[in-house]
Amino acid sequence: MQKYLTIILIILLYSCGGDSPITPPPSIDYHTNDQQFIDNLVLLNNSIENEDVIDRITTIDFIDDSTGSKYYKIKQLNLNNMSLDSIPNSIIYLDSLKILYLSNNQLEFLPEDICNLNDQLDSLDVSNNLLCNPYVPICITNLEPTLTAFFASQSDCSYQMSPRDETFLNRMILVNWPAVNDSEYDSLWAIFNDEDNITWQEFIEEDDETNKLSVVSRIVTLKYEGFNSDIYKIPPEIELVDSLKFMYLSHNNIEKIPPELGDLQRLKYLHLDHNKIVRIPESIGGGDGLKKLERLILSDNQIDSVYTHLNNLTSLTELDLSRNSLETLPSELCGFSPVIKIVGNQFECECTSACGCVEWDETCFSSKILDQSCEACGD
Repeated sequence: MQKYLTIILIILLYSCGGDSPITPPPSIDYHTNDQQFIDNLVLLNNSIENEDVIDRITTIDFIDDSTGSKYYKIKQLNLNNMSLDSIPNSIIYLDSLKILYLSNNQLEFLPEDICNLNDQLDSLDVSNNLLCNPYVPICITNLEPTLTAFFASQSDCSYQMSPRDETFLNRMILVNWPAVNDSEYDSLWAIFNDEDNITWQEFIEEDDETNKLSVVSRIVTLKYEGFNSDIYKIPPEIELVDSLKFMYLSHNNIEKIPPELGDLQRLKYLHLDHNKIVRIPESIGGGDGLKKLERLILSDNQIDSVYTHLNNLTSLTELDLSRNSLETLPSELCGFSPVIKIVGNQFECECTSACGCVEWDETCFSSKILDQSCEACGD
């Protein structure tokens, strides 16, 4: 009887757990879309294994409402410094992804549809890759304020200057220094391309010969000031520099404004003060460009008349015509009264004992004229 009781006790101990092995809980798999991305990433990049990727993932739990099944979804991908050269398009199906780090790899291209993740991502880093081509998705280049800043964040990006801008610089030298020898030309080229005198930025443009997109360096700022008698002409090839935003050619010996300058679409600042300009061409305001022009500085020249076409420069916030040879202004420019500067001209007016001008036809500019001295008013 005691023997049977012992056997029954042993059976009860095993049935209650005792020393029997614990059955492990069922394993949790990645969601189908997330697993597909992991598999594709490993397949495209020979330098990594499945375990390498898993170690770089932070997950969240996901329960399928229809089946009650539990899955992992990828919340964070830290794939920095993995020598990756490709990212699969299946990344766009990671609908729980919030943080994506891809820096310090060998990526030359990213899938265009990666921009579909833009709204859901809290953080994205693609710095120090090889994304130096014109096909980088715009949401990626927009991570920096300019294309130049973005390409500077990559590794070993370098670009040729635009042939059009190169043509302009060459002509700028040769029309102003026509007799230079090769050594002098090289010295002038170095001066003209000094970082204090010129600013370049990268643009994505269609190549004139191949009709394919390419990244080129374009001129956005020219600052050739104080060359005095050496610079007396702006060549018509200025029209080729359609990337130009800021142009400073003050304190030179320039006599004419080329009509082609009026076709520049991006130009915001045009400073030509302290030159010998006599006339403003009709293209300045009458051309197809200069819709973004904010500053037109023509003070200290020899301009004796102004035409109504300047009225079309609707973005102007400063128009400086001080110290020229103006005797009158067209009434069509009255809209510029708050922003125009005209001190030191030769307006026809009478000077009182208080040294103020009291008679002038264009009353919209009267306050500007009253600010002048008797000498400034003329005889």
